[in-house]
Amino acid sequence: MIRGAELPRVESRPPKGIDKQLFDQLVDPERLALLSSEQHRMLILLLAYTGMRISSLVLLRRDALEMGSDGHLYLRFHNVKLSREAVIPIGSALSEQLRRQEEHLRRTFPEGTDWLLPSHPAAGAGVFTSPRTRSARSCAPTSARRTSATPAAGSRPGSIRICSATTSGRAWSTKTCR
Repeated sequence: MIRGAELPRVESRPPKGIDKQLFDQLVDPERLALLSSEQHRMLILLLAYTGMRISSLVLLRRDALEMGSDGHLYLRFHNVKLSREAVIPIGSALSEQLRRQEEHLRRTFPEGTDWLLPSHPAAGAGVFTSPRTRSARSCAPTSARRTSATPAAGSRPGSIRICSATTSGRAWSTKTCR
């Protein structure tokens, strides 16, 4: 007689990683060259080579790249899930893309930015300096405003009303654009 405890376990969970062939397609330089944005290439390579969460990626600072005492390059970031600083080693493909991203940032943001993946100034909601304050700094011309930003009733020109969605409903605030 065979008992249930004697039967081999059958693994039913999906794999945590992606197939090697799919990964190779994802990071293929010829395919990446088809993307029009340097930031999109940067984002894909960061996700592929580091396994970081999106919430940690958008908070990457421009000075995140560091040279270790062993001569290898490391990426310092804030791990949002664990609420702490973390450091991970990076390879040559990612360090080359970081160099290209730095050149892109110098051209796109001549006044400078602290963020590795900032919103583009022509994105329609003004120039952002921080991913955390994007909704609070939505000061854009009427033609570029999103549906959540409307002129504030009875306010000065240049003021807009910003809608922030919450779990309990919507909160409206007035922001004066300078």
